[in-house]
Amino acid sequence: ADELFRSIESSVSSRMGEMRPQGLSNVAWAFATLGYCSPTFFDAVAGESLRRLEEFANQDKVMMVLACSRSGRPCTELFDRIASASASRLGEFTELDLFNVATSYAKADHRNEPWMEAVADEIVRRPSGFTPQLMVGVAWAYSSLGLRAPSLFNSISDGCIDRCDDLGSKEVASLAWSFSSADYFHRPLLAALA
Repeated sequence: ADELFRSIESSVSSRMGEMRPQGLSNVAWAFATLGYCSPTFFDAVAGESLRRLEEFANQDKVMMVLACSRSGRPCTELFDRIASASASRLGEFTELDLFNVATSYAKADHRNEPWMEAVADEIVRRPSGFTPQLMVGVAWAYSSLGLRAPSLFNSISDGCIDRCDDLGSKEVASLAWSFSSADYFHRPLLAALA
C-alpha cells in the first residue's frame, strides 16, 4: 500500500500546479483519511493551496481543513488564510461544513478566536439545520479549544433538549463533558439527558 501511495504522491506532486482545487483537496483528504500523512506531501499541498486559495470553492476549503487536521500537520498559515478568506461567506456554508470547520480547527488545536466566533454566530443563526449529533460535535470543538461561546451553548441546549432520545450514550457523555468543560450549566438540558 505504501508503494501505491508513494506513486500517487509522486504523480500529484509533479502536477500540483495543474490540478483544480477540488482535485487537490480531495487527494489531500483521501490521503489523510487513509492515514498516509507524508509531511513533505502535506507541506507541498498546503503551500500550493495558499498560493491558489482564491480559486478554492467553500467546499474545497472545508476539505483542505479536514485533510490538514486529520494529517496531523501544522497548517497554521493555511488555516488562518482560509478563515480570512471565508469569514464573509459563512452564510454559504452548509451545516455540515460548519461542523467540519469547527471540529477540524479543534482537532488541529488551532485557536483562531475571531474565526471561531464568526462560525459560532453562523451556527446560532440556523440551529434547526443541525442534527443533535452535529451539535454535540460543535460543543466538543468549542470546549476543546477553551472558547467561551454562551450563545452557541444556549443554541445547542435548545436544539438538543427535545431530541435527547436521538443521542447515543457516547454522545450524551461528550455533551456532558463539553458543557462541564465550558463551565456552562443548563438545567433543562441536564434534566432531559437524565
